[in-house]
Amino acid sequence: MGCSQKVEIAPWVRLERLERQIIDAVPPIDPPACNWLESDPGLSYCRRCAWEARWAEMPTIGPAPEEPDWFRRTDFEELLADGISAYMAGMPGESDHPESCYACGCTLDYHLTDYGASEELAHFEEYPIEPGDPIDGELTYALTRIFINMCFLGADDEKLASALKLAEATRRAIQSDAERGPKSCGKNT
Repeated sequence: MGCSQKVEIAPWVRLERLERQIIDAVPPIDPPACNWLESDPGLSYCRRCAWEARWAEMPTIGPAPEEPDWFRRTDFEELLADGISAYMAGMPGESDHPESCYACGCTLDYHLTDYGASEELAHFEEYPIEPGDPIDGELTYALTRIFINMCFLGADDEKLASALKLAEATRRAIQSDAERGPKSCGKNT
């Protein structure tokens, strides 16, 4: 007599497996650390834009030069750098929303708070991912921020179900894109 019991996989384990499939198919971007000016900690910048914004605060003329390596800085350049704070690479701070550079708009490294993950889930419930939607590294990164929150912070069943629905929709969109094959440029060759 064989065992016919079906083992139920925990929802967060299913979510982690779906996330791995998504990441394997479309690797997420590796965004730069979030920087801010000590004079205005409310705005987030990539390092280059933070340097330029800090340069604009100082009595300088002309465009900001490239930021030199820390061991090559002049006293003035050290003063500029001292007015910029940042999270360490790979150790982003928590945010209630996706972080992007105030000046150039590039995505910055962040972790979502519970509130932020709930808001992002609500966004994807209102604007669901459909088969045929383009899935790129930017979107994959944004989704991983939501999924991390669900798996490690003990999300309630409703949020976890919503995240699973989002992950499954994303996987279907990736599969749909793969089934269509490479895009043609429309030229006869």
